[in-house]
Amino acid sequence: MTTDDVPESIKRAVDAAATPTLMERLQQRLSEQRAAREAEQRALEATEEYQRMLALVAAEDWDTLCPDNCTCSCTTGVVCALAGKGDRRCRRYMAQRRAALDQFVVRCGFPPRYQSASWDRVPQGDWSEALRDYARNIGRHTAEGTGLLLLGGVGVGKSNILCLLARALGSVSIGTEPQHADTAYRDPEDLQIWASARYVFVPRLIDSIYNDAFHRDNDGAYAGHRNTQLLLVDDIDRAVEYTANEGGSKPLARLDAFFEERYADHLATVIVGNITAAELSQVHELQRSVDRWRECMVAVEINASSQRVALQQ
Repeated sequence: MTTDDVPESIKRAVDAAATPTLMERLQQRLSEQRAAREAEQRALEATEEYQRMLALVAAEDWDTLCPDNCTCSCTTGVVCALAGKGDRRCRRYMAQRRAALDQFVVRCGFPPRYQSASWDRVPQGDWSEALRDYARNIGRHTAEGTGLLLLGGVGVGKSNILCLLARALGSVSIGTEPQHADTAYRDPEDLQIWASARYVFVPRLIDSIYNDAFHRDNDGAYAGHRNTQLLLVDDIDRAVEYTANEGGSKPLARLDAFFEERYADHLATVIVGNITAAELSQVHELQRSVDRWRECMVAVEINASSQRVALQQ
């Protein structure tokens, strides 16, 4: 039998089998591109500039390698060895990180006075290590729903500490996507969504609870406070004053129910106030919440005088 005797349908089938498929051609193309990139990288690594840069990295000479106007690339176009690596030694990365954290603190709701919080403003004492330990492990605490009850006199830096805790949360990932992405911190390099947090002054929290009860929560404040992964509540003692001024105990009862809902959902809450633990336990309407806080909060009391300095005339 000659080739002329072979049916055309069989010839076409044989030709098709011998022709690379689209997927095979695509894989071949990708393989060629990968090989080209690897060749370019080997050529780059062989350059004198790249070797000089690696020597600077090994010597940790960041002033030379990464100047103040660093763009993460050398003058010859060789990309900095730290660029895009999330390396804390990269000045550009850290500047972006600080800017993102500053934005995160603003979105949490902190007023301007507290946004520049610093541990230097926190008085030192037996309570210091407990506070720093909570901040160091705030990712785990938030994931597990473990809060903080921070009590002390006026001017000891409690509101300042709330902002420090928000910054600490923005610096660690707990692997959980927040329900409110507007207050979530996004790392400028890897764009990973991290935990959400909200700061609220107690009178405003009570107002948001009432607005929700009467269907007036137009700005979504109540939902943000109710569902955020870490709620930072300032001046719990004002709740007692608020009740006294408004008359009746309904505001405290609603506040107690609000805290109970967050407790049931394993959501971490940080409470601060100018009140002692003994005084707080005597507030009848909050007794259920205070009792629950014993099992889901780290308790710290700051025994220090006011750190505020009188304005010089």
